[in-house]
Amino acid sequence: MPDIPSPIMPLSQNFESLISELRAVQHEFELPISRPEGSYFPDFLASKLDAYRAFCQEALIEKLKATGIRPSGHGADLLNSMLSRLGTLIDGINAAVSLHYEGKLRQANERFDEALASLNFISLTSVGSIQPGSEEFYRAREGGERRLTRKDIFHIPFQSRHLIATNRYSIPGLPALYLGNSTYVCWEEFTEPSIGTLNFSRFANTRPLNVVRIYRLADFLNSITENWMDNERGMDLLVRFVLLFPLSIACTIKTLYPTGKFKAEYIVPQLLLQYVTKHEEIDGIMFPSTKVNYSSIRSVPAYNYVFPARAVAPTGFCPVLSALFHLTEPTSLELERLINHAAQDALGMNEWKQMESKTVTIVEGIDSPYPITAFGNIERVLRQRDMAACPN
Repeated sequence: MPDIPSPIMPLSQNFESLISELRAVQHEFELPISRPEGSYFPDFLASKLDAYRAFCQEALIEKLKATGIRPSGHGADLLNSMLSRLGTLIDGINAAVSLHYEGKLRQANERFDEALASLNFISLTSVGSIQPGSEEFYRAREGGERRLTRKDIFHIPFQSRHLIATNRYSIPGLPALYLGNSTYVCWEEFTEPSIGTLNFSRFANTRPLNVVRIYRLADFLNSITENWMDNERGMDLLVRFVLLFPLSIACTIKTLYPTGKFKAEYIVPQLLLQYVTKHEEIDGIMFPSTKVNYSSIRSVPAYNYVFPARAVAPTGFCPVLSALFHLTEPTSLELERLINHAAQDALGMNEWKQMESKTVTIVEGIDSPYPITAFGNIERVLRQRDMAACPN
């Protein structure tokens, strides 16, 4: 999904009305999506995508055109052909899932790639660039009794690829580096274990990262209104987001059978990751968690990232990813209590400013300021630690 630019000027009244139109259906298209017990996944997905297509056709596209605001750049052409392009993407997604269910995996992959290619997907997404130092990344791993090292918390080494489990964004047997933009989302991805069992490292990219961004509707709309961008640029971003949102729907459906061997909800995300591995100009994918209760957090980062290995070898780690990220030595709350038992680190000015705006509800009815939670504390510790490349 497109990146959000810096503030420029207030939005027009017409543009604000479009935002209100999308907010009105926010609940219907909120991510992640749950599906009912016993539902047939291809039919459930098709019904969600058809509902979105109907909303765009009946309520949104004409209002987009009626504002009189012309998107900048390629956006004007996208607006004029939006309905047909939506149909191309939705039909391609549905066909790929049906082919997968028929066991025609190669054809499913080809059909999905054809749909994205027909949209000129890489250009359409305006792949967002993450500059070094502009985003925080974290990774967690359960450590048990043993202290972990950088090598323990990096991606699964090539000689252990047989241990790679099937994940939402994964290719069987291909290691990938999975990161979160907060320790909180890392904890949620482990299904809320005792936080004392987890080791955390902070990661930092060494060059700009190009990622496909899959936003939740609420987060995208908040980014637009909070950044107060100019009308033409804002319309361009909105058109692109609306056009690609079917992909977000298909990638962010909660797993109905978490312990099952086959998870239908993983079909489209895995196809998207395979697409990324074929295009070196894309480093990875940003995507919302399907395990976080987003109503329980306020202004707390809760997105995941996946960066697939680019250069494989019999043993060791991907040299591309090793050069792309530096990381701290892993630590845990238990280890920090041992080495810093007397006092907690003092809150910095930024943490004090975030005390009311950045909260998480871990215990029902209690909104905890994020900076003073265990998650805020471990992040503060990791920001002070040295970073280095993962040794191969």
